[in-house]
Amino acid sequence: MGRRAALFILFAATALAVMAALSRPGVPQDRALAPGPRGTGPIIVAVLGTSLTKRASWPDRFAGGLSECLGREVQVTRVARANANSRWGLAEAERVAASRPDLVLIEFALADADLTDGVWPGESRSNHRAIIEAIRERRPDVRIVLMTTNPVGGLHRLKRAFLGPYYRVYRDLADELGAGLLDAWPRWPGTASIPDGVHPAPEAEAQIVVSPLLTLVAPGFGAVCG
Repeated sequence: MGRRAALFILFAATALAVMAALSRPGVPQDRALAPGPRGTGPIIVAVLGTSLTKRASWPDRFAGGLSECLGREVQVTRVARANANSRWGLAEAERVAASRPDLVLIEFALADADLTDGVWPGESRSNHRAIIEAIRERRPDVRIVLMTTNPVGGLHRLKRAFLGPYYRVYRDLADELGAGLLDAWPRWPGTASIPDGVHPAPEAEAQIVVSPLLTLVAPGFGAVCG
């Protein structure tokens, strides 16, 4: 084996090891909303995201659970588009704020991590910061939750080889900006319930997302749910 071939193999092995290390989910690092008043009247929830949000069943199930827990009407609005990343999300921030939400849930990390049509981690961080700031400027009392979502399988693991760092951006931003965080990524046991490697089966996804989301959102509305 020639020197160049050996160096290439060493480089490839090192790169794969780094990718594997960066893609380990660890344990969930949820961040609950800060305690808030109980309040009365309807709650408006806006979910801003990608095709994961557009096709999911969990937003409606979450709304039903929150309504039952709080004894208040909960309305859900989805602002979501297939193949959208956080650039699109930033362009839609004013539209989200105009819906006068009490709670905004945001997920773009999986799309941002796409090596073919995503954005670099630094831009992802700045876009999300700008989204949150734009919504808070119009709605100062809004509660905001960032959401890591699912792992990916098959060839999509190559397209999103550095998915882990994008999810870690969410963990960092939640602490930095005082937002809530649902860290669903570590909760997935694998990709068996993700048939195409990207989009989870809605029922499996709802079972993973709804209960912990209720638990961390409820304090912001003066309650304990789960």
